[in-house]
Amino acid sequence: MFTPALDETGATPGSSLVRQRTEDLPALVGIYSDAGSLSRTPAGTERPLRDGTVYVAEVGIEHKKAIVASALTNAQSTTMAMVGGVYTDPAFRGRGLGQAVTSALCAELLSLDLVPVLYWHAPDAGHVYAKLGFRRIGFWRSVWLASKE
Repeated sequence: MFTPALDETGATPGSSLVRQRTEDLPALVGIYSDAGSLSRTPAGTERPLRDGTVYVAEVGIEHKKAIVASALTNAQSTTMAMVGGVYTDPAFRGRGLGQAVTSALCAELLSLDLVPVLYWHAPDAGHVYAKLGFRRIGFWRSVWLASKE
């Protein structure tokens, strides 16, 4: 469950938080293409843009804007939204960007009367989510099935 904590996020000066649209897919695919356990295929990146909500942090790199952090919804119902895909480029970690994009995403969800929910396995992620007002209410397990082929 989420308890709102919508104060300043402490994101890096010079970064901007942007709600992504379907036409932003090529740039978003880039950040998730090499995101370790959070990597997504282009189709897996497009689905949240089409059916959910995606926020990113952009910074200027060599006179161009680059996405360096992202948070999105994996699923939404009429009352809840599953937050996921929270990822920050390793070169930009420790600057509050993951917290900032997650906060922006949750603020929009709350404005729509949707309760943000999520799960995590990395202790550092749990600390960030606790700062945003999330609290542990149980445990989550995922099962990955192998193809028969």
